[in-house]
Amino acid sequence: MLKNKKALVMSVLCAVASVGFVMGASAETMHGNLDEVVVEGSADLLPGGMVAKSGNVGILGNKNVMDVPFSQTNITANAMETFGGMNQPLDNILVNIPSVRQTGTMLHGDFSVRGKSTNGSFFYLNGVPGMLGQFLVPTFMAESIQVTEGPNIAISGSFPTGEGTGVAAVVNVDTKKALDKPVLRYKQVFSGESGLGEYLDIGKRFGKNDEWGVRVNTEVLNGNPGHYKASKESSSIFANIDHQDANSKSNLLVGYQYYEVDDGM
Repeated sequence: MLKNKKALVMSVLCAVASVGFVMGASAETMHGNLDEVVVEGSADLLPGGMVAKSGNVGILGNKNVMDVPFSQTNITANAMETFGGMNQPLDNILVNIPSVRQTGTMLHGDFSVRGKSTNGSFFYLNGVPGMLGQFLVPTFMAESIQVTEGPNIAISGSFPTGEGTGVAAVVNVDTKKALDKPVLRYKQVFSGESGLGEYLDIGKRFGKNDEWGVRVNTEVLNGNPGHYKASKESSSIFANIDHQDANSKSNLLVGYQYYEVDDGM
């Protein structure tokens, strides 16, 4: 019985000591200013920078994805660089959209949306249809890829068809344009057995109030990107010239693309 009383007294003393310690700690106050914290980002990008909130929706113009009555995903250049590359087909980028399934290869740019096949032949380039092909859709000169799914025939002006049947999405590739600040980037990529890629990105605005802009993107690919006995050779250049003032906007895209693949299948 005596031992139990001693244990009880010790427990009470420990509890009181613990309360006193907690109360003392909570009474402490921090003084002074915290270090400056700078947060950089874009209000138009979702966390991670892979998808933008707004994009071109045909005759509706630029809209937030929450303001259109169908499913729209706006893939950014950051996502294209992360999931794409000289050894990756286009659908390796687009498969981040839940309704897209991969069916492409290094040679073919095919994929399916909601079970219906499509490819670059049915894409839009800066809103203009019929400018790209099945075998290669260049992304090194693209700022974003906008995929509008569902019943959207009224917003694109002409609904694309593939092999006699309507496709399930309107896909628009928006090219890189000159930014407010000059751009000068050079990148080398090595892939597979002996695949080497080189990329150059140059852009600048000039003229009164920076009304004129020029953005030039080049791509050079050579070597074996990883497929057995395969070889790839490509030399491409695109130049985007735009003009914008208070009353109008205009855009001119010119380019040359050479792409050759041996034993790519």
